[in-house]
Amino acid sequence: MNTAMTSCPIVTSLGQYLAAQDRDECLVLAIEAEADLMLDDEKRRAQLADSFTESLYSGTDDALLAEFHAFVGKQLLRAAFDHDPVVRALYPNLAKAAREWVDLVAEVQVKKEAA
Repeated sequence: MNTAMTSCPIVTSLGQYLAAQDRDECLVLAIEAEADLMLDDEKRRAQLADSFTESLYSGTDDALLAEFHAFVGKQLLRAAFDHDPVVRALYPNLAKAAREWVDLVAEVQVKKEAA
């Protein structure tokens, strides 16, 4: 584009637009880098998980909370019941507790149906 024939306000506006785009892109990259650092640090990741869970239970919309519960039910409980080696390796205590919970609930149901 030949800017010699273009008025100064248009060139200025284009320059401002491109500068704003660069700032937005830099912000996006900075946020992504910070999030990555937070998730790499075990203590910060635990704090992030706690605050995320608290935010789910304190006033988020019901659909999001239902989706969270569906994820836990469909992924964690199923994986624990199936003795998924990845889940057992990464979260041995949680996998054990989830499996015991599923077994306990199933036992109660069987006894209820037998009565």
